[in-house]
Amino acid sequence: MKLIRVNSRHRAKKIRNGHNADVLPHINRANMDYSALPSKIRTANTSTCLPKRLLLCFAALAVIIVVVVVSIIFAVELPVSTSGDGTDFFIDNETSAFTTQSSTDDDRDGDGISTVPVDGPKFIADHRFYSISDWRGRQPLYTVDISQPVSFVIVSHTAGVQCFNFADCATQMRNIQALHVNNGSPNIGYNFLIGGDGGIYEARGWHTRNFHRDFTIGISFMGNFVFDEPTDVMISAFDSILANGVEIGALPTDFRIVAHNQTTATVSPGQHVYSVISQYPNFYPGLLPSARQPETLTTTTITTVSD
Repeated sequence: MKLIRVNSRHRAKKIRNGHNADVLPHINRANMDYSALPSKIRTANTSTCLPKRLLLCFAALAVIIVVVVVSIIFAVELPVSTSGDGTDFFIDNETSAFTTQSSTDDDRDGDGISTVPVDGPKFIADHRFYSISDWRGRQPLYTVDISQPVSFVIVSHTAGVQCFNFADCATQMRNIQALHVNNGSPNIGYNFLIGGDGGIYEARGWHTRNFHRDFTIGISFMGNFVFDEPTDVMISAFDSILANGVEIGALPTDFRIVAHNQTTATVSPGQHVYSVISQYPNFYPGLLPSARQPETLTTTTITTVSD
């Protein structure tokens, strides 16, 4: 008994002197008088748990925040893009009529103008068709209606730079329109233009007189084809316009194709385009006589210009 008491006193003395309290595992620590222990022992036993619990709480809160943020991100429905310019589209090869599918894409180029069509993609055969609103053109000052079908298609070129995507071609369209209007025309002078991307761009359309000749349809290739050569998709787009014109009754089945330089002294449409269209069976080899009336408002539809 004496030996046990000595050992017990010895161990208790170790506790008072700051030694590990675990040396007496049989002691009920809940009943110990911690106020009698040295300060470093009281600190080790009463305060070390609080910082650990706070760290655990902060870690759990961080995990919850990350989970919530990730859930929100994946819950947002992002637009699906299936084409090179960021719009969803499909092609209807069964008809040459325009087909549309709405698009919510709002991509913009450097000048703050949307680089995708307003009303969704439209097609003539398998070529994209862009209306004036699609390429962000201004509405005409006025229009002069023409009777259909018309007998001649005048082919020209713009003599400017080529474009190979919608954004660049739309910019070219706006520049050409501004140039023509500044020179006294009520609108861009052609009925249709063809871009290097194979897109068909509306100018005056099928039912409005162009600035070439009365009762003709003017189709212009965007670019300078004295030097450049038209791409295969541009020629295909030209064929599609002609086929569509016949289908809707804007052109007769026996219409004739005429180069711009057969109507006035110009190098347009350029030798490379001329060499292509001159091989068409319905190409007209002669000079097209002048048949031009003043652009008066007697047979026009007035359209307010919007900024």
